[in-house]
Amino acid sequence: MQRECTICKVQKPFEEFAKSKKGKYGIEAQCKKCKYARSGREYYLKNKDKCHKNASKWVKKNREAINKKNRERYEENPEKVLERMRKYRKSTKTYLKSYRKRHPEKIRAQSQLQDHVKRGNIIKPSNCSICNSEKWIEAHHADYNKPLVVVWVCKKCHNAIHKRLKF
Repeated sequence: MQRECTICKVQKPFEEFAKSKKGKYGIEAQCKKCKYARSGREYYLKNKDKCHKNASKWVKKNREAINKKNRERYEENPEKVLERMRKYRKSTKTYLKSYRKRHPEKIRAQSQLQDHVKRGNIIKPSNCSICNSEKWIEAHHADYNKPLVVVWVCKKCHNAIHKRLKF
């Protein structure tokens, strides 16, 4: 018997389809070749935004299950998890050191602004100046030589500003 692949639209024998209890005839709707090509790196590179959106939706939907699984993993083998955390912290620390050496003007501007905010000379607003969101407000420096001239934006808008600046 044969079935038409829903992606390449070619009639192929059942053996060229992966088994699936949910699928018609007990097989997938896509042939193995199309399914693996679509699920692979090529598909991801062509559809990064779609993949990221789907992944973030899945994470939001399954947050409790993810947290539960992480707790179980830690309880089963705390030393392994702690070792991974130590390794991560060490590599991050090394990266931050090199970042500070490469971008002293950014660090200087950020620390000056932070000092002024702590002293109360500059008041950090509670809303994003672009989308009016109240979540995760950050300072965006258009010019690091003017450390106290900033635009207060949320994390999402800040990332969007930097993405636009790269192009």
